[in-house]
Amino acid sequence: MTTIEPGAQTIARQPLSPLDISLVERAFLKSISTLGLTIRDAEAVRLAALAIQLFQTGMHDETQLRRAIMAAGSDKSAN
Repeated sequence: MTTIEPGAQTIARQPLSPLDISLVERAFLKSISTLGLTIRDAEAVRLAALAIQLFQTGMHDETQLRRAIMAAGSDKSAN
């Protein structure tokens, strides 16, 4: 188990399984493709981290995860 320390709070996280990683990767790749990004874009890197964070906090439905990633990417590009 890995420990992440955001600020003063410590949160224990279970490692992602290969199936978990596969689900997050599919949602992420579909999202950045729709947004017109490549995996080398800085915005795609930010969205990849967000995808993992969303999954770790309980968003395990691939469609819901993809929609959340795309919404975050669309919000960023609108500013």
